[in-house]
Amino acid sequence: RSPATPPRARGLFPAARRRRNPRAMAPKRAGTPSKGRTPKKAREEDPLQRCGEIASMVKCASMDYPSDVLKMLAGSVRECLGRVKEERHPFQHSTISMIEETLNAVQRHRAAVAEELEQKVASADSEQTSRNSLVDTATEDHRAKAEAAELAKAAMKEASAAVVAASTACNTAKSEQKEGDAAYEKAERSKAKLEGMLAGEFDTLKKGAGGATGRPLKALLKVGKEFEFDGNLMEAASVTLAKNAASRGTFDGLVVKELEDVFSSTIARLGEHIAGEEEARTARAAKVEECWAAQVEAANAEVNRKVALDDALKALRDAEVAKKNAVRSAKDFGPEMKHTNAKLSEAKKALEEVHGVIAVFKALVERTEPPPPELAEEAPATAPPDAGTTVA
Repeated sequence: RSPATPPRARGLFPAARRRRNPRAMAPKRAGTPSKGRTPKKAREEDPLQRCGEIASMVKCASMDYPSDVLKMLAGSVRECLGRVKEERHPFQHSTISMIEETLNAVQRHRAAVAEELEQKVASADSEQTSRNSLVDTATEDHRAKAEAAELAKAAMKEASAAVVAASTACNTAKSEQKEGDAAYEKAERSKAKLEGMLAGEFDTLKKGAGGATGRPLKALLKVGKEFEFDGNLMEAASVTLAKNAASRGTFDGLVVKELEDVFSSTIARLGEHIAGEEEARTARAAKVEECWAAQVEAANAEVNRKVALDDALKALRDAEVAKKNAVRSAKDFGPEMKHTNAKLSEAKKALEEVHGVIAVFKALVERTEPPPPELAEEAPATAPPDAGTTVA
């Protein structure tokens, strides 16, 4: 081996190795592709690179399928679609059918959302008219409820005044009954007292039993003073009735007769008063019963008015809330429709996205084994030898 021979000449890179990689030493073409042409790598996009989009779209079917099922299907997308149609196992075909079902479910859901939003946008004019009409209706209802509440307040005030008046009338009737009954009962007691005195102490003193004039005479004089009998008569009676009946003279007889007549006339007058008070007493009791019934009726009317007032005030509060909500709804219509249009735009984009994913999915499902490459063209025949050349 000559030391002057360079390493490359000694076969450090054998020819066989160079033949296995014939383009390794080929010079690279400089420059950019000609104008108007797309690089081959950009033109030939690998559809399998979009399996991730399909898997992500499968996971969007969570409204119809359990999350663990969707996770399993999404994880099977590349394995199933990475094989051409002829190389797939029947189980993979079944899995592809389930993937297709989930994609269709996503498509149906997004189409329904978009359709609903389109209908909402299409009915915008009628919805705005309806909301404005609702404001007018709520305003009129609030006005009517306010008037009803004022009438209920007035009725409640009137009912409360009626209760006070009925209570006052009832108290007056009870007071009159109490006073009248007290006078009636006093007259009865006075009549009974005079009748007892006339038949008892006066009769004893009239008969003039000796030594028995002390206590009866004092009781008689006390009754005379109580009933305001004539003073001169009672003074004369105190002298006459203290005497024995046998020792009384003509004047004494006149005094006894006059005193007896006073007792009898007073008893008769009290009897007439009691008889007249019987009818008045009955009338007073009837008046108390009537006033009591009126008071109960007024109290019940006040309760009913209170219930009616509470209902009217509640209705007014509800009408106020309804009016505010109607005004707010009409005011929010513009921003709501702006938001709805934005959502519709997003829904359409989402629907277009699922359409594109389904198209890619179908293309991968129907992908088959590519045809074998064409046979290389045969090499041209060997050129004939030059003239004058001798073939051995």
